[in-house]
Amino acid sequence: MAGIDHQGTGRKKLRWQLTLIVLGMGLLKFIIHMMVAGNYELHRDALLYLGYGEHLQWGYMSSPPFIAVLSWISLKIFGGGVYAVRFFPALAGAITMIMVGRLIKALDGRKWAVILGTSAYLVSPVFLRAGSLYQPVVFDQLFWFMYLYFFVKLIQTYNKNYWFMLGLVAGLGFLNKYTIVLPVVLTTIFLLTTRHRKLVWAPQFWGFLINIVILIVPNIIWQYNHNWPELSQLRYLRQTQLVNVNDAWFLAMQFIMFAPASLIWVGGLANLFTSKPSRPYISLAYSFLGMIAVMLILQAKPYYPAPFYIALIVFGAIQWEVWLAEKYQWLLGVILAGMIAISIPLLPLSLPYLNMNDMLAFSKRWQERGFEEPFVWQDGTMGEIPQDYAEMTGWRKVADLTHDLWFALPETQRQSTFIYGENSAKTGAINYYNRRLKEMPKAFCFDDSYMFWSPRTLEGVQQLIYWGTPNDSLFNLFEQAKEVGHLDEPFSVEHGARVFILSQPNSASLEAYQQIRQNAITPNHRKPFEHNK
Repeated sequence: MAGIDHQGTGRKKLRWQLTLIVLGMGLLKFIIHMMVAGNYELHRDALLYLGYGEHLQWGYMSSPPFIAVLSWISLKIFGGGVYAVRFFPALAGAITMIMVGRLIKALDGRKWAVILGTSAYLVSPVFLRAGSLYQPVVFDQLFWFMYLYFFVKLIQTYNKNYWFMLGLVAGLGFLNKYTIVLPVVLTTIFLLTTRHRKLVWAPQFWGFLINIVILIVPNIIWQYNHNWPELSQLRYLRQTQLVNVNDAWFLAMQFIMFAPASLIWVGGLANLFTSKPSRPYISLAYSFLGMIAVMLILQAKPYYPAPFYIALIVFGAIQWEVWLAEKYQWLLGVILAGMIAISIPLLPLSLPYLNMNDMLAFSKRWQERGFEEPFVWQDGTMGEIPQDYAEMTGWRKVADLTHDLWFALPETQRQSTFIYGENSAKTGAINYYNRRLKEMPKAFCFDDSYMFWSPRTLEGVQQLIYWGTPNDSLFNLFEQAKEVGHLDEPFSVEHGARVFILSQPNSASLEAYQQIRQNAITPNHRKPFEHNK
């Protein structure tokens, strides 16, 4: 590996230069995401997670509780604006960037290695996209790489106390996204196949396990009490989304997601397998290949293994510096320029900085050239724009239309009017954008964890502002139905969604509603459920 001249008089100066580069790149990463944070509405998933923040608990139907805590902070402390919400993914990306630079320094990478590694992380579309979305994905990337960071430090220093940090990171990562189990298990298994296996037999390894157990047990208990919703979620994903993933598309996306940095991460894989100084970390290479194999078998989404590539980028940046720094240093500048040049035409897929018209024109041009993979939606269909962009469109109109309908009612009728949002996205949008209107009731639905927060009864309710289709069982609890609007947002995933005002509840509505609610909750709750008003 490249090494810092520990005897040279420029050692202190070099350290300061590297520190400034690392901090500067972290700040740049943060600023980039905050600059575009207000260009599009929040993603539909973000609206669900913000709903979690109003109901803190140890688990939710589609996510562990970590993001709910961030949602609570965003709403209760930072005010809940779009910049407050997107602050956390931008911060997670910046922290990851700083850790990339620090690990390169710790492995004796010099200036060019730090520049190449941090730049490769900065321009990779998958990391730019994640840093712009309020989802567990960006925090998953942070926790995965933080785990790999301390794993490398454990092997490098033989300081077995790093097991305590690894347990803490693994436990917190589990509370963010269960996928962190994969790198934890794989790196431990493959560490046992190397000469460093004695690290696993150290007493501190028990501290590693204890830390994990302490952190994850409350969520495991919650999962048990709710009949393991994560398993139901996985089955649903396999039936509706993962069934559309094929091996060729998955592998192609590995290069598209990292197109500007492909030369770097491939160099990192080569470094782990062939470089003598990197031989202690060979378990990382085996773990990476094992992870790709497992995800191909499980038909996982292409971005699932993305965090592991950050470690490859670290070793790849060092490897390219070793290969070229002595005689062909100018080629390192060419590689850097090439990464930037490749990233520019892909930037609209990574950062939401184009307005909708420009995004449509961009998407059309690339699809006409046969570049279709980024525009394939999760249901296997081809979209006019990437799905994430369609899922960041139309929610404010849903909330505004609901607001206008509620306030158009006579004041005497408002207290007896509830709002039904059909799914977690529309329900979350109505509640989020109208969050400061204390007199307006919270919307409810039976989707995801919202089922647990739905009203226990419709007693006293005379009208329902209802988003959805007329054949829903809840729709039929009222004698009169009047369609009063629809969402006119052509590129939104909810385009055409209809809204009604239902009135005159029928004689069986109270009992029928309680049955509908019970039918939704009972399969997802092991004990009799009495929560909510």
